[in-house]
Amino acid sequence: MTMTEEIHPEIHEDEDVLPSRTILVTLVSTVALGGLLCAVAYGLLLFSELELRSQREFPERELPPPRERASVRAEPFEVPRPRPSLLEEQGEGLRRYRWIDRNAGVVAVPIDVAIGLVVAEGAR
Repeated sequence: MTMTEEIHPEIHEDEDVLPSRTILVTLVSTVALGGLLCAVAYGLLLFSELELRSQREFPERELPPPRERASVRAEPFEVPRPRPSLLEEQGEGLRRYRWIDRNAGVVAVPIDVAIGLVVAEGAR
């Protein structure tokens, strides 16, 4: 309906009004209830602390500050490095020089070098 149209004389239109008093009462009561609950929780905490320490003595307050210990591991939950798989170990053996039998003069050479030697020997 646009403003230019006429409204039937029996229809009455009210302005939208926010119930500010209701909003204010709700806000104040919510804050008051929250404060009351905080006070109750604090009282229960003090009561339970009093049950546990009836003399209200806290000897841990007199402890010296913590000291560093050299023997304590800095990372106690460090995951150890996983062991290489059999395939990785065998692959590493194919990529390095090593003695097979030192007395007999037998050595192992990297696979790339061995292939090159076999190809060169076959070309002769």
